[in-house]
Amino acid sequence: MRLDLFTDLWLERKHRFALWCITLVGWSAACALLFPVLADEIWIDALVERFNPNLDREAGYWLLMLPAFGLPVFGGAFAFLEGGRLFKGQAVRHSIAFLLAYPLPRWQVYLTRLAYLSSACFLLTVVGFLSASGMILLTGNSLPGGLFGLLPGTFLLVLLLGEVGVLIGILSPSFWLDWLAGLVFLFLLFFPFGLTAGADAMRYSPLFYALGESPLLGRVEIENLLVLGLFCAAGGLAGGYAFERLELE
Repeated sequence: MRLDLFTDLWLERKHRFALWCITLVGWSAACALLFPVLADEIWIDALVERFNPNLDREAGYWLLMLPAFGLPVFGGAFAFLEGGRLFKGQAVRHSIAFLLAYPLPRWQVYLTRLAYLSSACFLLTVVGFLSASGMILLTGNSLPGGLFGLLPGTFLLVLLLGEVGVLIGILSPSFWLDWLAGLVFLFLLFFPFGLTAGADAMRYSPLFYALGESPLLGRVEIENLLVLGLFCAAGGLAGGYAFERLELE
């Protein structure tokens, strides 16, 4: 990895990252404003029942709005789109070709961009949890037990989405195909987990490995984090292999 290239990427993309941070904080603020209106809604209770039937209403609301929907959707969207844009587009690929003309090894260019994506995903996840915690406290509620225990798995999940974005960004010639792939992946992310609490189908959802079978009530499952970590390692290697075979003009 090249530190100068890593710094240049952050300087180039800091405004986009800041915009996503503001969006995520805005989502947390909207959840806090809507808490008095939505916390007693029947459909919220029904969703909580599917995610974790043992949660009380307040903890269940915050689970749905923040770690279950907010961070996977907003954080995952950032990671997926940013991962694709790191390697897609004529201007980006010309810039990469220029770097390789020095010459720089391809693996250094790839690892530098992957390191930027990993650090951005981690910081965005931290911003999400801190803003969520602040909004929960501002509404007069106590922080749900185990909330910050979900942070490592959430970060790995967001990073995995970013690596999927990298892979599709390298292989796909169309931004529209990227969007379609992202929507399909989000469907696969949520659908099996929301079928029935405790069902075997939950294990086919990456969200299960971030939240666990009983979110906010159980301990952090090291096995789940290892599975997500292995998926991230595989995604990083697959992206690197695709980048090595990428033809640049």
